[in-house]
Amino acid sequence: MKLTVVILTYNHEKYIKQTLDSILMQKTDFKFNIIIADDGSTDDTITEIEKFKSTSSIEINNLYHSSNIGVLNNALSVLNKIQSDYIAFLDGDDYWILPNKLQQQVDFLDSNENYSGIFHNTAIISDKTSSAILFGNSSKYSDVYKYQKEIYPADIIKRLIVPTSSLLLRTDFLQNIDLLLFKDNYSIIWKLCCLAIKNSKFYYLDEVMSVYRNHEKGISKSKNIQFHFSHTYFLESLSKRKDFEEYLLDIYTALSKEYILVIERTIIKDNKLKKVFFRYILSELKKTFYFYKSIFK
Repeated sequence: MKLTVVILTYNHEKYIKQTLDSILMQKTDFKFNIIIADDGSTDDTITEIEKFKSTSSIEINNLYHSSNIGVLNNALSVLNKIQSDYIAFLDGDDYWILPNKLQQQVDFLDSNENYSGIFHNTAIISDKTSSAILFGNSSKYSDVYKYQKEIYPADIIKRLIVPTSSLLLRTDFLQNIDLLLFKDNYSIIWKLCCLAIKNSKFYYLDEVMSVYRNHEKGISKSKNIQFHFSHTYFLESLSKRKDFEEYLLDIYTALSKEYILVIERTIIKDNKLKKVFFRYILSELKKTFYFYKSIFK
């Protein structure tokens, strides 16, 4: 199989049909399959999926969890089942809008072996309840993040966000993935991107090919302290890995920013805040050390 499309869904009854239809409209000269992992939906999401399966010409494999196991476990249940050359991602409430999206991305990676992934711009549709929480009045990701044509490991490590629905990766990095790096439900795609790009680069297409639904249930709240602690845990873990030694300056730059966000946004017990502040100072010192080391090496 050339490509696997992975859909993670939970209570997406209102959206899943449009998501699946957007896959069905893809025009490709290669075979691809779909794996749908449902995290114990309590609405009619699975009913909608089964309706689609009965009429679809695309091979669909489903993982229906009887109870909610969380975003992380739902995602990990899929990764060890990937047997294709490439993997594309689509949340159950997002959708693609161009029929040549997959073909264009696969053609690029087939012709450019020095890239491990490719992604594109993504439109943002916000519910009234969510627009003030995330993305403000932005209509697309490039309004928020500044993308260059070539994206390097340092960019991703320092929290350049790739829209999930835009991403297509080679799957070779999944063979030796360290699951201990994934501690919780936060920022799974960002963490996967850090691992996928470490010896390579991504290519960015400045064309809107998908839509992200910015609604309350689909948002990882950026002011949630655990969200930032998840990032610090992951970055600290990367800093101890031999295969990330050349990115230590970028890791500690990112760590300092995360600790600052925690300090600014948290109300926690004094002794814990002291520990966070100490970690911040340590990150700043290490960032300075690796900055000078990069100059004089």
